[in-house]
Amino acid sequence: FMNFNFPTLTLMSGLPRIGKSSWIENNKKDSIIVSPDIIRSEIFGHQHHAMANDYIFTLGKSMTYLLLLQGKSVIIDATNIRKVDRENWFKVADSVNKTRHNGNEIHFEVVTITTGNIEEDINLSIEHNKICPKDKAVPESVIKGMASNMTFLEDETVLFRCENFKKDGTGSCNSNTIEEIKCTSKEHFELKNVCTKCRGLIKPFRPLRKIVSTTYNSKTQHFWSKPFVMIEKIQ
Repeated sequence: FMNFNFPTLTLMSGLPRIGKSSWIENNKKDSIIVSPDIIRSEIFGHQHHAMANDYIFTLGKSMTYLLLLQGKSVIIDATNIRKVDRENWFKVADSVNKTRHNGNEIHFEVVTITTGNIEEDINLSIEHNKICPKDKAVPESVIKGMASNMTFLEDETVLFRCENFKKDGTGSCNSNTIEEIKCTSKEHFELKNVCTKCRGLIKPFRPLRKIVSTTYNSKTQHFWSKPFVMIEKIQ
C-alpha cells in the first residue's frame, strides 16, 4: 500500500557531536531516522570504518528511497556538511518523484546545527566528543578537517545569465555575462532583472531546488526558518 501524501526529506547538517541527534529526538514527529553511523555500527560493531563508507551510504540511500516511496518522511542523521553530500541525498528523492507519478513531490528541508561561528562549532564538537563513548568518538583531526570543508546551505550560490543567450550561438543575445548570487528566498527570483544588452530576463540557467532552511543555534537553543531557499541542482 502506497501512502501518496507529501513526505519530507530532512537533512541534518553540522559537525559531529554538535547536537544533531538531540534536535532529532525533540523534533522528529513521525519521521523515520536513517543514520549511516547506526548502519555502520550494526554491520561492523563500531561507527568508524572509512573503507566501507561507499557501501554504508549506498545502503542508507536504498533505505531512504524505499521509505520515501511509501510516503514516509525521512530524516538523514549525518553531517552533510558539503554541497555534494546534500545533493546526493536530494537525488534519491528526485528518483522517487519520477517513480510516484502522482504530482505529490517530496518536500526538502535542511536543518543546520551551529553556534553561528565555525571556531565555536569546532570547540563545541571537540568538547562533546571527549565525553562520548570511545566507540563513538571522532578523532579531533577529523573534526577539524571536516570543518575546513564545511559549506552552509545559505552560502551556496546560484548562477544567473540572460535567458536569450545560447551556447551554440543560436540565441538572440550574445551576452554571456554570469552573475553569481548567494542562494536566497523565492521572492528574489520573482524580481524582473533584465539584460543590459537585449533587455531579456536574467534567470538562473540551471535547475533549482526549493528548500526549507532551518538553523538551530546549539548555544542559545534558538532556531529560525526560511521556507523558500533556492539552490542549484548539481548536474
